[in-house]
Amino acid sequence: MSATKAANDLFNTDKTAFVDFTTSLVRDVYKTIVDSSIEQLEAYADLVTDLAKPVAQYQREVTGLDTDQTASDDVNLPPLNSYIEEVLQLTVKDDGSAIETEPTEEQASTIVAQLEGSTSGTSGGSAGKAPAEVIVAGSAPNIAEVRELVFNKLSADSLRSRDMLVTILEIGMQKVVVTDGYIGTKLMFHVDATDQKSRVATEAQQKANSWSVKGNASARWGWGKASVSGGYQASSLKVRAVNERSMSAVNLSADLTGEVRINFKTETFPSRERPE
Repeated sequence: MSATKAANDLFNTDKTAFVDFTTSLVRDVYKTIVDSSIEQLEAYADLVTDLAKPVAQYQREVTGLDTDQTASDDVNLPPLNSYIEEVLQLTVKDDGSAIETEPTEEQASTIVAQLEGSTSGTSGGSAGKAPAEVIVAGSAPNIAEVRELVFNKLSADSLRSRDMLVTILEIGMQKVVVTDGYIGTKLMFHVDATDQKSRVATEAQQKANSWSVKGNASARWGWGKASVSGGYQASSLKVRAVNERSMSAVNLSADLTGEVRINFKTETFPSRERPE
């Protein structure tokens, strides 16, 4: 592959997907910003909607309990029994008449810690009993007392969570606002230098000249005949000029990278009056 063709292939944006990469980056960043703004608006709208509901309705949606009724009311028995089994890990009989589990000391301590903070009973029966008086290691606790503790605990916690949301609404819910930013893509090329060289070699042999003399004599000393022959030799050798050229393959590679910088500030949604 020639250097020109290799470069053309890499600089061809259709082949490097440069346009698709840049488009996707801009689209995804923009979508993220828009989605984030929508999520903030939805969260604010949900907050206003939830707090506009009556307290009992809010508690019912959060806990599944009807706080206008007592812990022993039929409408509250299923969610309370589910909490006792799934959270406290106590087994309730199928008919819901009793708890079968006799917790160990460690289990009893864990359950008491989970029920701490429950208010005084409002449904009678075990009013005023603390969790440690109801959950005793080695004996199955009274299911009515446990239900009342759970009922009071969930009611109090849901009220606290609502009060916290009301406070957030009063001071203004925080939101993130993008002010400006930068989105860029870079196509970095790495080019190995072309190794090209030329060499001219001249091979020559000089013209060689030589004389040769051959002779022999066959006679007695001082007498007889002799023959002498001689000649001249000349050899002219060819001169060869060699032009050699070599070029290494051109290596090109490219890195496609994206860069995003987003500047933002925090603001608040409009504050509202405390809902009744």
